[in-house]
Amino acid sequence: MKLKQILKKKLMLGILKSSNRKNPFNIDKADNFQLLDSAGENMTDSHYFSAHNQSGESFFFRYAKRSNDTIEVWFCLKNSDGAIYVNNQELFQSKHCPASVKCITAGQSINLTFTGNVVLTQKGENDVLSLDKTSIPVKCEAHFQASMPPFDFTTGLDPTYIAEALSKERWTKTFWNNLRTNRQVHYEQAGVIELTIEMNNQKQVIVFSAMRDHSFGYRDWNYMNRHIWLMVIFEDGEILNLNMVDYPHMRNLMTGYQSVNGIHTSLKANSNLKELGKDGHVPETVIAPLTINQQEVELCGQREFAIDFSFEQGKYHIFEGVGTYTMNNRRGRGILEFGFNSDISRWK
Repeated sequence: MKLKQILKKKLMLGILKSSNRKNPFNIDKADNFQLLDSAGENMTDSHYFSAHNQSGESFFFRYAKRSNDTIEVWFCLKNSDGAIYVNNQELFQSKHCPASVKCITAGQSINLTFTGNVVLTQKGENDVLSLDKTSIPVKCEAHFQASMPPFDFTTGLDPTYIAEALSKERWTKTFWNNLRTNRQVHYEQAGVIELTIEMNNQKQVIVFSAMRDHSFGYRDWNYMNRHIWLMVIFEDGEILNLNMVDYPHMRNLMTGYQSVNGIHTSLKANSNLKELGKDGHVPETVIAPLTINQQEVELCGQREFAIDFSFEQGKYHIFEGVGTYTMNNRRGRGILEFGFNSDISRWK
């Protein structure tokens, strides 16, 4: 590392530590945050739940309120027989939204509901789902119960990794402005989801190991170049999370953590966006070398299916993949999320 970068890293590390001391994470405030319609352009309050079990069943749900009086809803359920159902409308006016998320006890329990229409799907090229035309009414209620403390990305990650990534960028006026603007509160928490669903004149209760993700603040999807999110729930209850994000002002941000028995440990990615999924879809196989507790391991993900979600009138696409994982002969299930700006020239 060159002397200039060493000095920049040291300075940035001091800035990050000072900011974390002044702005400690508060789960009560975060879980009870309410986004106002007058909050300003590109403000979002997003609740995301991802749930999986070792029987091959998966469920993910997103409830994202925007500051323009609209709510975005994702609903996806994969049954044990392999059938995959998704909602065929994503964006709703707030007063007509068929879904809800309600905090019961901060840091402990959340209820979510969805009463609307879903459709069956078929796998196409790169396992991306296409939607059937016949709508199926569904009523869903789910309860999330935490099993570990929350992990806050701002205060929980090892700031050394963030400082190193930021030290590689050019510190211009634009850099500092974008760093201040693109700020969010973002945290995750492991738990259990009990899902009760009524569909096709049948009522079913499914229990999953789960992860919830809550973020709120400024989000301009078209500002992002690319991103990757890998999330694994292992059979033994361990959680692993890896994020790689490419912003114009921050091209090399890679963060992640491991949660074991409620203890969160930052991890280091030994790969980058140039090496993982650069073809505009979720790769069939993802291999990500990592360093955890000074030990090198290899995380391997295998795609089952993916759904294409578009943002900003198609300017940014998220392919939400579901699949299986292995690491050190251990198995798990989870999410393989790959996001791409529609301007291919902005990809690495």
